[in-house]
Amino acid sequence: MDQYTIPKEISSEMKFSRKFYLFDIVILISSLSIAWLFSSMVYTKIIFFYYIFIFFGTVFLLMRNKFNPKKRNFQTVYFALKRDRTVYTRI
Repeated sequence: MDQYTIPKEISSEMKFSRKFYLFDIVILISSLSIAWLFSSMVYTKIIFFYYIFIFFGTVFLLMRNKFNPKKRNFQTVYFALKRDRTVYTRI
């Protein structure tokens, strides 16, 4: 009678290696492309450091969070900035 199997995971990410996913590669290439578009605004002697900063900054934001492994660092930063700062007290 058991004709149908119920999947345990509905959405999954494509992996390229143990730590790299398709989403990571696409975002990294996109951020480096945007950095290339804005590179004309950067002083020419520090352009190499600009690309290094963009690369490592993007890699950091795409890494999984140590304290919440299901979220990435950019999601953690977003939630920290978006949180409700109102202090609620008893009446």
